[in-house]
Parts: sequence; C-alpha cells; structure tokens
Amino acid sequence: MFLYKFYLILFPNNLVKEIANILKNTSYIKKNNKLNILDIGCYIGNFSKVLNTELKSLKYKKFFYLIDPNYNVVKNLNYLKFNFKFFNIAIDNTNKQKFFYLNNFFESSGSSLNKITVNDMFWNLSRKILTLNLFKNYSKFNVQCQSLDNFAKKNKIKQIDVLKFDTEGNELNILQGAKKSLKNISILYFEILSQKKLFNLKFKKINKILNKNNFLLYKKKRIITVSIFSNLIAYDFVYLKK
Repeated sequence: MFLYKFYLILFPNNLVKEIANILKNTSYIKKNNKLNILDIGCYIGNFSKVLNTELKSLKYKKFFYLIDPNYNVVKNLNYLKFNFKFFNIAIDNTNKQKFFYLNNFFESSGSSLNKITVNDMFWNLSRKILTLNLFKNYSKFNVQCQSLDNFAKKNKIKQIDVLKFDTEGNELNILQGAKKSLKNISILYFEILSQKKLFNLKFKKINKILNKNNFLLYKKKRIITVSIFSNLIAYDFVYLKK
C-alpha cells in the first residue's frame, strides 16, 4: 500500500483533473442534477477520491459505484468520505464465474482476470526486485463476473456520466459486455494494457467499437513505467461522446 501511494506521488494522474473540467461544463450536467460515476478496478478508490475533490465546486449530487474483485481493498475504502457503494465483483463480457489472478507482491498492478502480466517473466521479475518481494507470487481464486449491461440493469443505472476502468488487460471484454450501456455513457476513461507487438491491433479493435458508438478520442497518455523491463505497453485514454 505504501509503495502504491508513493507511486501516485511520483506519477500523478493529471487526466482526472481534465475529466473534472469537462464535467464542470454545463453541457455534461444532466437534468436530474446527479452524476453517476463507475470506477471499475477501483483498488483503494484513488480515482474516485481525486475526482470527487476536483468536483467539490459543483452543487450536483454525485454517486460513485466502486467495483473490484479484490476484497482486500474494503478496509481502505471505509476511509473514503463521499457517497459510494462497493461491489466485490469483476466486470467482464459474461455473467459467470472466472479465475482472478491477484498480484501478491504489488496488488495495485497486474491483478486481473487477464493473465497478461502473469505470463510476462521480465515484468514479474523486475517488479519483484523493485518491491523487494522476491518470494511472493500470484494467487488464483474464483470471482463472480457481470457484464456492464447486466450490472447497469440490476442497479437501475440509466445514465453513466463517467465510466472508468483499469483492469490490467481485460478492457476489450468490458466493452464487449457493454453494448447497451455505451449508448448512455458520456465520458470514458480507461487503460489499454497489451504486449508491445499486439498493442496496435488491440487499440484498433477498441477504437472501432467506440467510434461505432459515437465516441471520439479526446486524449491519450503513455504510462512509461509499464514498459520498463517488460514486454508490455500501456496507455490511458479519454473518449467523449459526440
């Protein structure tokens, strides 16, 4: 946990502030005066915490849906001081159970339904050395999955003002399970994590889905630290509905 907080100090995510500025634009405020924000892969809720702070000047109600299959995060979420509900599930393209791989040497990075970091020997070795956790590995356990469409229906969410997801390689599955929900989303903020040689192909698939649903790329930012001593590459993206 300390390492994660230290990482956030060294590499602050300035895109959150840009998203807040977009939301302050009156064209993004809905008639019901309420903002619905979904934080998928929330970990300790840092994205939602920062966004809530940046939006304090708004008088509109804000409600955060924090979602993470890692139940270890609950004790840290209890300290958050804004309106939210936590869901201990994984958002995917199915409503069945799947294996979740928890990174025990650095929980905030690499924990996923996807085995992309599990299978990268260089990424694992370098991160174990950096965190001084040479003998810790991944643990595998069953988690309940839901598609975003099913989650929105169950929780009666008709409008999503911000959908954020950071799922360490599972982003394409999330979008494939959000065919109906994409019609009701204003802002998308997510990370694409991929093997370096496959990144362009993965991006094209995701971009095609989003363009088809009237989203335009607003900004992207490379996460340099992911590529150091690994075969992986990652970018953060912000997409806006036309």
